[in-house]
Amino acid sequence: MARSQELERTLQRFDVDSRAIDGRTATIAARLEDQLGTLDRQIELFGALDRADPDRQAHQLRLWRERVGLLDALVDVHVTRASYAGL
Repeated sequence: MARSQELERTLQRFDVDSRAIDGRTATIAARLEDQLGTLDRQIELFGALDRADPDRQAHQLRLWRERVGLLDALVDVHVTRASYAGL
């Protein structure tokens, strides 16, 4: 969870919403953001289940790791594009 929050702060500092990006980069970023939205709903649903269930905890950990991977990819998309464009 901490790594996820760190990556979210990185995206906020990078201010991705105010930067101009090409269509390909925008498409990739949109796909990653859609996947993040779906994953966030799954994490939310698992949070409402029985907390004592060890299978639930293991699955929730996998979901958080997947979320970190998607956020990391999203940061890479924006940073790589900005570096490529000389920003």
